[in-house]
Amino acid sequence: MATIRLERKKLLDELKKLPDNLLVEIYNYMQYVKFKTTYKKQVEIIETAFASQDVLSKDWLKPEEDKAWENL
Repeated sequence: MATIRLERKKLLDELKKLPDNLLVEIYNYMQYVKFKTTYKKQVEIIETAFASQDVLSKDWLKPEEDKAWENL
């Protein structure tokens, strides 16, 4: 944890030294990295849902399931 704080401090110190135009580029890159990470996680979740759909649908299509859910 102390290492992360030290690295964060170093990063902030370096950011303070940069001209505004480079700060904009760095900010844009940070937004891209966050988007890419979030997008990748969302794709993995969707892929998992589609992969499990065939297996789970066998249970969903049983008459007992229809009976269990008919009052909802």
